[in-house]
Amino acid sequence: MAFKNPFSRAMPPDRATRWEMSRQRGRWGFALLSGVVGWGIPMTIGMSLFLHGRHSEPQFWLQVVPFNLGLYSLGGLLHGLWMWRLNERAYLKFKKETEERLPPSDS
Repeated sequence: MAFKNPFSRAMPPDRATRWEMSRQRGRWGFALLSGVVGWGIPMTIGMSLFLHGRHSEPQFWLQVVPFNLGLYSLGGLLHGLWMWRLNERAYLKFKKETEERLPPSDS
């Protein structure tokens, strides 16, 4: 069975409605909120706490937490931009298919 990318086809109408609301923030707003805030900061906290069990010296925290914050924030930003691209492509395909199904107007 071949892998089917869910973003290679048009969005379902309910997801398109949610995406219309998300895309109002713009590409960078979406990437910052969903990527950095939604993924980068929680990953920084989670990985720092995970590493805390292995190293508890204060010097370790001063080195690891800023590094983790930068690393996971950058990863989250890139992930957010990639998700924007995939969602936008599927949304535009949905809009095109929706417009093709509408009967031509007589105006």
